[in-house]
Amino acid sequence: MTTRVPAIAYAAKSSTDEKESLRSQLARIREKAEAERRTVVAGYSDEDASGYSKSRGPGLVAAREHAERLAAEHGECELWGVRPRPARSGLWEEGQGPSRASVVVGV
Repeated sequence: MTTRVPAIAYAAKSSTDEKESLRSQLARIREKAEAERRTVVAGYSDEDASGYSKSRGPGLVAAREHAERLAAEHGECELWGVRPRPARSGLWEEGQGPSRASVVVGV
């Protein structure tokens, strides 16, 4: 039996319009991750937080910290988000992230 890779879902929204709501982003991430045999352990989000400044907010900080803990515990963890948000958000800057946690974009 193959062990599933633990994953954390992260959604972000810089405006309050209803297009691409946080709930729909998290649902899409979960669906895609589980289709690729990942187990989404938790979901985090930030609303009204700018990705331009590469500082989304407390949801991103919590998601990163949770992914780091899971990576230390399980040997690996993936942090999933909706493109282009993770790249813009600075989920992990070059050389900043833990070696065992990876950022997955493209959902």
